[in-house]
Amino acid sequence: MASNERAGRVLIAYTTKGGVTEEYSSIVAGILIANGFQVEQVDLKRGKKPDITKYDHVILGTGVRMFRVYGRGKRFLKQKALKNKTLVIFLSSGIAIEDPEQARERFLRPLVEKYGLEPLEYRAFPGRMPEPGGNKDEKKDTADPEMVRKWAVELSGKLE
Repeated sequence: MASNERAGRVLIAYTTKGGVTEEYSSIVAGILIANGFQVEQVDLKRGKKPDITKYDHVILGTGVRMFRVYGRGKRFLKQKALKNKTLVIFLSSGIAIEDPEQARERFLRPLVEKYGLEPLEYRAFPGRMPEPGGNKDEKKDTADPEMVRKWAVELSGKLE
């Protein structure tokens, strides 16, 4: 068996508005590939919903805007087939800048409970947020790629 088949097939599905969730998804994918996983990344805005039945592990990356988790992320979590997968969820959010745990509890825990999911992990990471009183296109960049890299290394060990 080839080394990239040893660890399993991983789907990283994400939806992004400011680009941070996509960046984080790419970081996670790179770490998992380096650790022997077969990884496919799918932008939920750019194609049809992926068939999750062909993957061993499913990772969803989403974000928050106006205090709501992106609709595509929520709809993805409604899939009954997720209950038979190793599921990981991550969120990028401006609220996670100060308190990632609060962001996780406020935005992800209700979805996990609503859909009866049992994810291996669900985390919140700092994202980008509009500058107060500024141009809506100006964002305060508080993304933390290094935090995500460290988490992805830990995650790769848990998925094996």
